[in-house]
Amino acid sequence: AFARILRVAPDSLSMNASFFDLGGGSMGAVRLINSLQRDHRRAPTILELSNRPSIAEVAAMLGEEANVGEEGLRAKTSHAASPSVGRDASPHGLGRKGGGAAGAAGGGGAPVVIQKGVHDHVDASRVRVKLICIPQAGMGSWCFHGWQSEMPEGIEVLPVELPGRGARAMQPTWREWPTMIKELCDELQAAGCFDTRYCLLGHSLGGWIAHELARELSSRGVRLPELCIIASIRAPCVGGASHDPDGPITHLQPSSAFWEEFFLRYGRNPDLLDDGLQAFVEPLLRSDL
Repeated sequence: AFARILRVAPDSLSMNASFFDLGGGSMGAVRLINSLQRDHRRAPTILELSNRPSIAEVAAMLGEEANVGEEGLRAKTSHAASPSVGRDASPHGLGRKGGGAAGAAGGGGAPVVIQKGVHDHVDASRVRVKLICIPQAGMGSWCFHGWQSEMPEGIEVLPVELPGRGARAMQPTWREWPTMIKELCDELQAAGCFDTRYCLLGHSLGGWIAHELARELSSRGVRLPELCIIASIRAPCVGGASHDPDGPITHLQPSSAFWEEFFLRYGRNPDLLDDGLQAFVEPLLRSDL
């Protein structure tokens, strides 16, 4: 199921690799859970998968330790025994180290704001400029996993993980612009993202976040981005319902009306036609909107 959802060869997967570090996101997690439910007639919840995201851990939750093999059981044991292997202490994350996803969500640890894909690492000594990427509404850092392989040498892709999704699925989403921008700026600054040359890139809602982040950085007097790239969104000066030809999508509408307007604006994404996926993604989209 992991290989099918992640679209990789089964023999390329490590038993103790995190589903999220391998490029899985929130929608992929729901597809994985649905697939496990069909194949095994039982599956972990989103909360359980967030806390125990490796193949060996999921197999253990399903009571199938005997089927994961000796190597997988060793991996599961070492993963569970070492606090340094949790997602918030992952070598694929940048930021202040916390006590794992549950600790961060409960206030016992600090968030890992940058979440790279498992194959997206570069030689730090060769990095000339960092590209800090902020995703669209309802999405997470996984949108930018794989970008690193398309970049020229010297550019490092740093995908931002916002609260409420992916590796930070346990944390409450931000509900106000001023709070979001200040806290995101604090997190990125603590992670050292502004210490050397960098650019900001935001897609759709992420574009407005990038714009406001640049303004916040300017007010703090810290290093500014070499470039701020704002994609697939109207300029802030023409924001608001009066400039929106499609009309606003309100987070207060009933579910059926919400999705009707969403598909009218963005087209019918086949993944989002699944009732289970809609039920999972809708609260996050409503919160972001």
